[in-house]
Amino acid sequence: MDSFLVECVSFHQPNLSACAYWNSNGITLTDNNTLGTWTQSLFVDINSKVYVAPYTKSNVLVWSNNSIDLTQNISGDWRWPLSLFVTRNNDIYVDNGWSGGVEKWTANTNSSVTVMTVSGQCSGLFVDSRNTVYCSMRSRHIVVAGLNNNNLTQPVTVAGNGTYGEAAHMLNQPYGIFVDSELNLYVADCGNDRVQMFKRGNLSGTTVAGKVIDLNYPLKCPVDVTLDANGYLFIVDRGNNRIIGSKRFGFYCVVGCLEGRGSKPAQLYRPTTIAFDSYGNIFVSDVGNNRIQKFNLENNTCGCGYADISMSTGISTPTTPLPVRRSQDFYISATINRNCEDLLMTTNWTIANCTDGCSSWGPLPDLIHKRANELLVRARALEYGLYGFKLTVTILENTPISKSEIVYVKVNPSGITANLIELGTSLVTHGFQQDLILDPGNYSGDPDVDDDKLNANVSLPTL
Repeated sequence: MDSFLVECVSFHQPNLSACAYWNSNGITLTDNNTLGTWTQSLFVDINSKVYVAPYTKSNVLVWSNNSIDLTQNISGDWRWPLSLFVTRNNDIYVDNGWSGGVEKWTANTNSSVTVMTVSGQCSGLFVDSRNTVYCSMRSRHIVVAGLNNNNLTQPVTVAGNGTYGEAAHMLNQPYGIFVDSELNLYVADCGNDRVQMFKRGNLSGTTVAGKVIDLNYPLKCPVDVTLDANGYLFIVDRGNNRIIGSKRFGFYCVVGCLEGRGSKPAQLYRPTTIAFDSYGNIFVSDVGNNRIQKFNLENNTCGCGYADISMSTGISTPTTPLPVRRSQDFYISATINRNCEDLLMTTNWTIANCTDGCSSWGPLPDLIHKRANELLVRARALEYGLYGFKLTVTILENTPISKSEIVYVKVNPSGITANLIELGTSLVTHGFQQDLILDPGNYSGDPDVDDDKLNANVSLPTL
């Protein structure tokens, strides 16, 4: 499999296809017998070496590529580390916030020094291509950074303002961080149930996951984030005990998807850190189970089971839905592209009222007419609110493969404007193809309601 490597980048960003999926059952690399308890830190380098700094110990453990046997045990003086990062030259940066700094262990000297002073633990650590060290400080609601130039660095704040909050310039208990090749900073903003992206030099962030970005996959205390070679997000959704990923239209569940929290191979409990190896396999620090889990990449090619769905409405989200008036018909169509046209295919449309969350998907109402890839929604078929229309395409191979896309629609009241002119002719304007019903006073008509017709038989009082 191809890997994306930028010069000086020490970790893998796999080139994942739209058809990538992982074995739902994880393999335990190591457990509490080696780690002790509450171990969160995890890093996998470009050689697929796995690094872990146990929380209750003062060492860093290393496993070589695909080895289940511990290959190196590096001793240090680190107190309760939460994170670590390894650079291309094998220098290891370790959170030592309880002692007031970030430590760098250098391979050629077999010793460590403090490279950045901090006033709290680093819930996340990152070193970018310019050798700038980033530390997310959960207790202070900020991310700080400083250039590592072999001198003790006093960091500056690059995200958050030191007070918890959900405004664009604020954070609430930030955890894992990631810096891309454009030096944009991604922050798992646990207390705000979102992932924020801060463009280089900008202290105001943009929400890229969580909140109302995709109501099908709400986040609950995300604690780590990384990107693949195509810029898609992979997020540790700790409160929901799963890993989710982004795609062209929305999000999907990667591992920990079916059974909730637990200790079975397909379950996670308080996962914290994610990393890819050179094969696209996913490693997760499964803190509640005191283990490191590995989920093998099962497929990364789009064979005959591949289907691409493109909606005529373009990209819509719960925050940017397609607006329609209740008194009007509207139409949705999809283009379905397949690698193998000779295989049988089925399609199924479902609907959910997403006004308070898309929690229940069901069959279409009678006033919505469907074909394999088309919908015609008649006027007044739906009440006011936000709706999701999901098209699921299933390719009937030996093992059926399904893919879904969603269109979000906001049904709004029909607007009619009356321009009243004193002692003159009043003007009424209305939208194209809207029902127009005049109101003579005590009797009114609503174009969004069936059989609500104008009653113009009004008796005026005798003067």
